Amino acid sequence: MSWWRHVLVPVAGAAITVAVIVEASGAAQVVGTVWFVIGLAVLLGQRGRTEAAR
Repeated sequence: MSWWRHVLVPVAGAAITVAVIVEASGAAQVVGTVWFVIGLAVLLGQRGRTEAAR
């Protein structure tokens, strides 16, 4: 059951972020999208480091 929290919370956060970016002004959309992409890059970096440690 614990793994659901590790899936649902990030998915909910991503959905909220996308909804806010869609409703934001043009400049805010650019900043929000960059922030979102940086977050995804960090996530992928952490996953790669975790798998490499195994």
